[in-house]
Amino acid sequence: MENHKSDRAMDIRFRWAPLFLALSLLGLIISLWIGPIYAKFLIASAVLGLFNSALSIFDVSKGRRSNSSLSILVSLIFMVGMFVIQDLYLPHDDRSWMVGVQFVSSILVLFFSLAWCFRERIFKPSPP
Repeated sequence: MENHKSDRAMDIRFRWAPLFLALSLLGLIISLWIGPIYAKFLIASAVLGLFNSALSIFDVSKGRRSNSSLSILVSLIFMVGMFVIQDLYLPHDDRSWMVGVQFVSSILVLFFSLAWCFRERIFKPSPP
C-alpha cells in the first residue's frame, strides 16, 4: 500500500508539471524583480538545476520509483549546492532571503520544464 502512494506522488509531479512550471516561473520573475540579480549565481543555479533535474527524471524513467539512494543523492546535491554556490558567487554582505528564492525557483523551473517535455516518454506503457 505504501509503494502505491509513493508511485502516485511521483506521478503528480509530472501530471501537473505545466501548472507547477507556471507557479515556479512566477516565483522566479518576482524574486528577480525584487531582489538583487547576480548573473554568475543564476548561471551556476541553472547548471545545478539541470543536473539535478536530469538525475530525478532518470530515476523516475527507469522505473525506480521506490529507489531512495538516488533520491537522497538528488536532495543532497540540492542542499549542498545551494551553500556552495552562495559561497562561490555571492558577496558575503548580500545574502538576502530573496537570493534563496531565486535559487529554488530557478531549479524548479528547470525541473518542471524538463518534466513537462519528457512526461510522455517516461510514463508510456512498456511493451509486454
